[in-house]
Amino acid sequence: MKRPNLSRIIEAYIPVNDPTNYIAQLRSDVLPSIRELQSFGHLRWFSFLFHPAKQFSSCDLKDDELIIHIRFEPSPDLSQNKFNELLPEHFCKPQPANIEKISGLEQVLLHESNWAEAWRLVGESAEWVLELLETHPDKLSPQQIIQFLHFITNSIGIGNKCIYTPYHQYC
Repeated sequence: MKRPNLSRIIEAYIPVNDPTNYIAQLRSDVLPSIRELQSFGHLRWFSFLFHPAKQFSSCDLKDDELIIHIRFEPSPDLSQNKFNELLPEHFCKPQPANIEKISGLEQVLLHESNWAEAWRLVGESAEWVLELLETHPDKLSPQQIIQFLHFITNSIGIGNKCIYTPYHQYC
């Protein structure tokens, strides 16, 4: 995935229907839409996160309702308005986004202190999730996900260690 042009980012959201069935919603609402945009050359970069609606600036949902927060960079030949017209209806409130930094990361540690490089990695992680879904077309168990995550943590030298990630009541 290429480094995104942070001045051309569009964000949208999809309300989460059932947090216990999140993977199925990724399969139905996110995966085919992203792949279609890519197949027509309309999409240069994307990422998505699962979190409360309050993290989206103009969401019509209650703050504690859950969303899939999606960010895109359209291909250079598409205006942001034209790209928005190409998005399926279930991508709510597409709008320009300011994503200069990433909460929790230290800019000085990034190569050339470049936030776009950090966002590239976030996009690659979203791409990895879609590829994981594609390689498991019928079922993806938590154990299977954990084992794949083990390979990532192991390769950076923190495998076989407990890694704390904050657990939220809605996860």
